[in-house]
Amino acid sequence: MKRPDIMQLDELLAAMVDADLSEAEVEVGEVCVTVERVRTGQIKGVAVRAPEPRSTSPSLHEIRSTMVGYYRAPEPPIGPGDEVAVGTLVGSIVSLGLANEVRSDKEGVVVAVPVADGQPVEYGQILVSIRPKEEASE
Repeated sequence: MKRPDIMQLDELLAAMVDADLSEAEVEVGEVCVTVERVRTGQIKGVAVRAPEPRSTSPSLHEIRSTMVGYYRAPEPPIGPGDEVAVGTLVGSIVSLGLANEVRSDKEGVVVAVPVADGQPVEYGQILVSIRPKEEASE
């Protein structure tokens, strides 16, 4: 992931002061930086966010993590070729010592599970890819 360097941020801040802007946003690669300042010239806050998750394949349904934590595979583990129904447990995300269940919201066949049991996961990261049932039979 390409990140903005300090010179780009310095230029953004200078341009904000010159143009008397209270807020500015710049995207570099997959990172978006938003800067707010109060009228005294001091920086009020800086927010950095990743872009909205995009589907990697239009024919697949992706179940994504809704939080940061550690992925735990279900018992028995799921894998490519397994069929899942709506509500099937596909894993859990352990965060702050609590296990948060992740369930399938589509019926279909598992195509990939790109995370391993115990692996740290980020918000929006793909946990399971499913070929929905209406497409799995084609």
